[in-house]
Amino acid sequence: MWWQILISILGGLLLLWLVLLALLCAAAGSQPDTMTLRDALRLANCPLPARW
Repeated sequence: MWWQILISILGGLLLLWLVLLALLCAAAGSQPDTMTLRDALRLANCPLPARW
């Protein structure tokens, strides 16, 4: 079914985003002032630049 494929793709993208977010948090862990939870959650709402 087409909706199963769509759900699988969206689930995979969500999983990829969560893994990348966890890696970003782990990389910033040694420097606590580098990134906050607010900064990390802001990544989900990052709009493309107007020229794109």
